[in-house]
Amino acid sequence: QEYEADFNTYEGQIWNFNHEECIANFSELDTSKMDMFAGLDVGYRDPTAFCVIGYDWDEEKYYLVDEYLDAEKTTEQHAIEIQQRIQKWDIDYIYIDSAAQQTRFDFAQNYDISTINAKKSVLDGIAHVAGIVDNDKLLIEQTCAESLSSLDQYQWDPNPNLAREKPKHNRASHMSDALRYALYSFETSTTSF
Repeated sequence: QEYEADFNTYEGQIWNFNHEECIANFSELDTSKMDMFAGLDVGYRDPTAFCVIGYDWDEEKYYLVDEYLDAEKTTEQHAIEIQQRIQKWDIDYIYIDSAAQQTRFDFAQNYDISTINAKKSVLDGIAHVAGIVDNDKLLIEQTCAESLSSLDQYQWDPNPNLAREKPKHNRASHMSDALRYALYSFETSTTSF
């Protein structure tokens, strides 16, 4: 289904996604020359979120082509969904929440899914993604409704008593975290010497 954006600006909105320019239909997109990678946020009571991104080195743009978000599933069911996407998109790297070591081990041991610990720094990661999003370098497949809504609804926690800013924990957090793990970890692992 199409994602109906009401172009709301949410209070404390973290990222400024350009709906007019950056949502597209990727059914004809050639990803063969792209680096394909993914971000994985493992939920225990929360949903598990997975997003698949292709990076076009010539255009210097990121294409979010696929997503998966589900709460009510076993590790095995999540693994099957992820395996299907690894095969479909020929994913090279999966960046996982470094707190999820048990899942990481299970995926490698039982399902032959290898993952890389994502860079964790929340605020640096958010700033890194903001640099990509604000410059219209992240394009999103129009059917990826969870990714689209998470870009809109990822917001700063309004609690004035926090020692430092942090994102509000809401439904948008999970896909936003997956996106942050992917974009922040991929960029730095390929450009640092």
